[in-house]
Amino acid sequence: MSSINRLLTAGVIGSLLLAGVIIAQTANWLLDSALLDYMASDLRAESRSLLKAIRRGPDGVVALDSTATDPAYDTPLSGRYFVVTIGDRQWRSRSLWDEQLAPTGPHAPGGDLVAGPNQQRLLWDRTGYRRLGESVTVLVGVDYSPILDDIRQIRHLLLASGILALILLALLQQYLVRRSLRPLGLARQQIEQLTTGTITALDETVPRELAPLVREINHLLRDTQQQLHRSRTALADLSHALKTPLAVLRNLTDRDAVRCDPALRDAMNAQIEQIRQRITREMAHARTAGSRRPDSFFNIDTDLPLLLDSVRSAQRQAIPIDTQLQLTGQLPWEREDLLELLGNLLDNACKWGRDTIRLAIQRRDDNLLIQVDDDGPGIPEAKLQQVLERGERLDQSVLGHGLGLAIVADKVAVYGGNITFSRSEYGGLGVTVELPWRSP
Repeated sequence: MSSINRLLTAGVIGSLLLAGVIIAQTANWLLDSALLDYMASDLRAESRSLLKAIRRGPDGVVALDSTATDPAYDTPLSGRYFVVTIGDRQWRSRSLWDEQLAPTGPHAPGGDLVAGPNQQRLLWDRTGYRRLGESVTVLVGVDYSPILDDIRQIRHLLLASGILALILLALLQQYLVRRSLRPLGLARQQIEQLTTGTITALDETVPRELAPLVREINHLLRDTQQQLHRSRTALADLSHALKTPLAVLRNLTDRDAVRCDPALRDAMNAQIEQIRQRITREMAHARTAGSRRPDSFFNIDTDLPLLLDSVRSAQRQAIPIDTQLQLTGQLPWEREDLLELLGNLLDNACKWGRDTIRLAIQRRDDNLLIQVDDDGPGIPEAKLQQVLERGERLDQSVLGHGLGLAIVADKVAVYGGNITFSRSEYGGLGVTVELPWRSP
């Protein structure tokens, strides 16, 4: 989301900057053009008013009547100037003082300015007329510096206003983008909850634009769940269907006709064991890839007490089980798998333990660590591998089928973990199971 947000922000800010530059340049050009047009019209009006001040005197000579001109032309350096030429005679406004006003061309092309008195910048216009039978040229100029100062102030004001507007628009865009992307963030959180099994479907109360996507995801989840359920049911049915033929084959190997040939019996048992292990492994894989319903995960707070009660009730003698738990709540493993794994570990400890059994569950680095210790006789190191084989029991006096630790080993292998045996601090067997922590 952050990358999309940054991309949208950069795009909007870039667009606003480009639009701001274009608008500013256009506004500046329009303002300059409007002012120049206005000043040019004013200069032409001044030129015509000066033309009206040209009159024929009592002596019949055509001349400029200074009393009929604007008083601003009489004030030195007033910013308004004229030069009137009639034939070879010339009249200059007193405002020019000792300065000369002699630009080339008929008028200021494109608003070109000329230097005037007192470092003024003059906008000018030269127009030729015929008046009273005489050829007349009127040159007028006006100081454009005050207008340039006003334009400069307006530009600064527009620049400050543009920057402020850009900042406000960027903040508004950030708010709108985050608000618009919020449903996507909520959908992402719900998808994370789906993977952990907290929820089973996405909330379809979303904006109209996202509703089709959410509905399709929920539809896909339902279809996947149904297919997974059918697959797990088929595997379970297959497993149960094969149990009877495997049992028959196992019995056949124990008959006298087969028992007389140890090599044949061992070969048949090996093949049967491979089939059984393959079925067990595939069933375990199917279970670990199962649905992520909220109730499908192992919960220490609710499931472990029930398991401990079940283990205690199944034993002939009540041995206290000391639990040392550093984790609470839900663990990201299938409930049935951890119940079977812990149940077999505790069942084995209860069979061999005398007075003390300890169960410790904690997270160490990126592993779930399960430790079960008892004060029983322990297992000789040379025979540790033997206890992981199905049906092997080192002491025939203890009830059971010898499958517990072998089942635990199968579960651990499916999850990519490892199981180690050691002598516990109580003198008996210590079993340590490490399972890589599963990402939700």
